[in-house]
Amino acid sequence: MDAQVKIRGFRIELGEIEAALRGFPGVVDAAVVVREEPGGVRRLVGHIATGADTGGAPVDTRELRAHLGRGLPDYMVPALITEHPALPLTVNGKVDRKALALLQAREADLSAQYTAPRTPTEELLTGIWGTVLGLDRVGVDDNFFRLGGDSILALRVIGLAREAGLALSIPDIFRAQVLAELADLADHSTATVETAPVAALSMIDGAEAAALPAGVEDAYPLTMLQAGMLHELMSDPERGAYHNVTSFKLRDRAGFDLAAFQQAVDVLVERHDILRTSFDLLRDTEPLQLVHRRRPLPVGFADLRGLSPAEQREAAATHVREQAALPFDLSAAPLVRLFVHQLGEDQFRLTITDCHVVLDGWSLTSFIADLMELHHRGAAGLEPAAAARPAVRFADYVALEREALASTASREFWHEALVGLEPVHFAPAPGPVLTGDQPPHEAERSYRELAQPLAQIAALAGSRCGRCSWRPSTG
Repeated sequence: MDAQVKIRGFRIELGEIEAALRGFPGVVDAAVVVREEPGGVRRLVGHIATGADTGGAPVDTRELRAHLGRGLPDYMVPALITEHPALPLTVNGKVDRKALALLQAREADLSAQYTAPRTPTEELLTGIWGTVLGLDRVGVDDNFFRLGGDSILALRVIGLAREAGLALSIPDIFRAQVLAELADLADHSTATVETAPVAALSMIDGAEAAALPAGVEDAYPLTMLQAGMLHELMSDPERGAYHNVTSFKLRDRAGFDLAAFQQAVDVLVERHDILRTSFDLLRDTEPLQLVHRRRPLPVGFADLRGLSPAEQREAAATHVREQAALPFDLSAAPLVRLFVHQLGEDQFRLTITDCHVVLDGWSLTSFIADLMELHHRGAAGLEPAAAARPAVRFADYVALEREALASTASREFWHEALVGLEPVHFAPAPGPVLTGDQPPHEAERSYRELAQPLAQIAALAGSRCGRCSWRPSTG
């Protein structure tokens, strides 16, 4: 179990990868470690010993990758492979994995067969790939996924490419995985990228804009999803729908620095409109979301380093319960609360309380990744990052949705696409049929009887699913 790790949702046996590496001609010994980078990215790094100091020959890492790909799934092929004459050993004669983890891994493929960019598009993409993958140098013959890329990192690549004016999409990076091919695809694309942002206050009329409170720099309608969430949230306040409390135990090897952490939060609040957004739901026309020019997001803090692990867990659990019972005032931004419990010199627990209307799973994950990267820079004494706002704002998404809702062509497309499709009919569950007009005790029993077979199916799916770590709860 000590040799098991989880990468991109997959549980991996490092020993299996090491055995495959040792099976390649010229590899005398091998070890695989996990390299953690700012932003929470984890990559497998393969270290191979070739015995070069005793006459061994260098290994062609591209052929080595092909060898690994024939016997291992893609997610088990190391993103980086580094060649050594011999692996470092502990005093007991075992491979010193800690020493390997501290080494700055070098991608042997890049140094062995590097082709520099030849066109402006290739130059642009090598910079983007290097930023996303955390590599100092990327060649035009390199494959995105062999360098450690995955579908999540592909999203970042496409986002940065489109901000730079390249008309690329997610399917493009799967069709053209080699950088030169992707650059050629971008150069010959007939698609265009809309770069003109939606002007502030352009989605409301002049009278509404004039009546906005002081300090509001933009205002626009809700999305359909936001409106649905708010309707459900307000129709049953006691239920606490869309009131999220999420707690993470985190580590930064540079140590925890409260001032650096607050500075990182300030940068992200300045960068993203949604973190300065409140809701005005009492208007005569339609509800609006208001973007405030300035809204502080102070970080709460408690130092628990003097407590035992059990006492630390209880203090954090108490805080989570308190946050779960404390609703937001939707008219007051920000609709996010942050609290840090320091557990050790480099370990802390971050609790994020948010209204789901302003953060979803993707944006929450991005927020945490950016927050950790910015904190690391500050704690390590590096130059602070600028609070430059993204080229595409949430307002642009709202405008696109409004345009689609008003589009006759869009409505006709979906009518045509759905012609002939019938609703899915589920097999009847054992027990009474749910009619919606049953007494509460009968309806509750019916839901329990429906839930039981669904739980069995979920448990079966969970036990057979090797692509994620989910397991059915006992709740």
